[in-house]
Amino acid sequence: MHRCPWRYRIQAKDHAIDRLAESEHRLEDKVAVRTAELSIAQSALSEALQSERTLRHEQRQFFHMISHEFRTPLAVIDSAAAEQQAFPSTAMEDQTERAAQIRRACRRLTSLVDSCLINERMDTAGFTLHPSPVHITDLMEHAAQLVRWSSKHHLRLFTHAAPHEWICDGTLVRIALSNLVDNAVKFAKAGEIFIAARKNEAGLLEFSVADEGSGMSLEVMNKIFAQFERGDRTDQSRGFGLGLWVARRVALLHGGEIDVESRLGHGTCFRLTIAAQRLAK
Repeated sequence: MHRCPWRYRIQAKDHAIDRLAESEHRLEDKVAVRTAELSIAQSALSEALQSERTLRHEQRQFFHMISHEFRTPLAVIDSAAAEQQAFPSTAMEDQTERAAQIRRACRRLTSLVDSCLINERMDTAGFTLHPSPVHITDLMEHAAQLVRWSSKHHLRLFTHAAPHEWICDGTLVRIALSNLVDNAVKFAKAGEIFIAARKNEAGLLEFSVADEGSGMSLEVMNKIFAQFERGDRTDQSRGFGLGLWVARRVALLHGGEIDVESRLGHGTCFRLTIAAQRLAK
């Protein structure tokens, strides 16, 4: 018994429709996958471009601020040397003051270079701390020298409550503490600068650096630890926005923190905490 030809045609047509539908589904799947891949690639490209723009912006900020900060101590050195050359004095007091100006300016340049190098080092993949027993009073004396070289400030150094030793990365902590003291010397008006250390209630080493300067607003305090942020106090605009950023990174790497208390017209106090580290075996 023969099948009707029209039935074969209907079945063939149905098969063709099924194959066409299947092909359409496969094509839609491929298009969806490709669209997703293109979307991911576009997002990655957009992120890369944004990262590049951000990097270029940060580099412009960095070079602008570093040139600004280098210019001031270099001008001090040049002025002190020119004064000594033009008006040579045999008076010990004059000689001492000019030498202090030059040393203070050189120390500021050194501190700036240290902060730049340490910031770069901390960005390196695989960066680790190098802890060792450090004499706390040595760190404090090193930072205190910045105040002693300042003719407009009086140092109040409190070492009696400081632990004798602390296991930490001495190089990093020295730079962090010096940055805080240098910040006080640059911004504070004539008056006292207080430097103290103790082991606080949480068992952390705590450094305090306080001044009698013009203080900061809440708005400034909320952004002062951002990279390249100058954190201007009232009408002053000096200062390099890397020092506090580096100090905070050092604190965080040591399991500590840095905070600030300040009121306009009532001075500023920074507290840097450092957790004791384990010595490498």
